[in-house]
Amino acid sequence: MGGERRGRAGAAAPMTRLDRLIDEVTARTVLTGVSQAVEKIAEEIAKETLKDSAFRSLLQATVKARSRVLLEQLLADQPPDANGGQP
Repeated sequence: MGGERRGRAGAAAPMTRLDRLIDEVTARTVLTGVSQAVEKIAEEIAKETLKDSAFRSLLQATVKARSRVLLEQLLADQPPDANGGQP
């Protein structure tokens, strides 16, 4: 993607709008595919991690505590602070 492409005779030719479009769409498509693969791997790791009862208990307690703080903020109509706690 250096701004030039090789013509039929191997000589450098300026990239056309079509060349740039092909590069952009191809890059986006490849990135989307890789992103989906990473997401699947992360989901597998999360499922394996959640099999650990100690970790799951810690995660549940953390989510419960955050939920309480957020509910209190909603009821008090206060925006959350940057640290996730009450202001």
